[in-house]
Amino acid sequence: MTDAVGRLASLPAVAPRLDAGWVVIGVPVALVVWLALVPLGFLLWQSFLTPQTATLPAHYTLENFRTAYLSGDNARLFFNSLQFATGAAVLSLVVGTGLAWMNERTNTPFKTLFFALAIIPLVIPGILFTVSWIMLASPKIGLVNLALQKLFDTDAVFVNVYTMAGMIWVDGLHYSPMAFLLMTAAFRSMDPALEEC
Repeated sequence: MTDAVGRLASLPAVAPRLDAGWVVIGVPVALVVWLALVPLGFLLWQSFLTPQTATLPAHYTLENFRTAYLSGDNARLFFNSLQFATGAAVLSLVVGTGLAWMNERTNTPFKTLFFALAIIPLVIPGILFTVSWIMLASPKIGLVNLALQKLFDTDAVFVNVYTMAGMIWVDGLHYSPMAFLLMTAAFRSMDPALEEC
């Protein structure tokens, strides 16, 4: 019996060790999961209920999903989103490609400065970029409209950032540095002789 106890005592301990690295990683992951899943679960649960009023209690229904996904406005919203995304993508590609071509295929002076200036919109936060364009091209308070209205002595709205074209303009300019960086790499890796006719 004492021999068996001695052999057990000589075995290495298999007790779990708490590693500080797992705690440093595990606590933030658990917090993020909690902060993401609890509101998501509550939102999903509430989507199956009718709104509770002073006279009627909430009850389970699928009417919310029918209203959301079978609405006649969904097609219009989808095509508006498609138009906006396509327009912004085309504008950013045209602007970015033009800037990349000028920087890589012409003898533009100050190319390093030009490269840095071309990617500035990439580092500007989207909300700041949008608010700046609202201050410039809003129909009521936009500086461009106010200046042109004073110049031509009229109340006409010259530019409107809230139209589809205005939103495409703002978003296309904001994402043009992405196209610029992609096309700059393409122009640099391509032999310029291939462009000659």
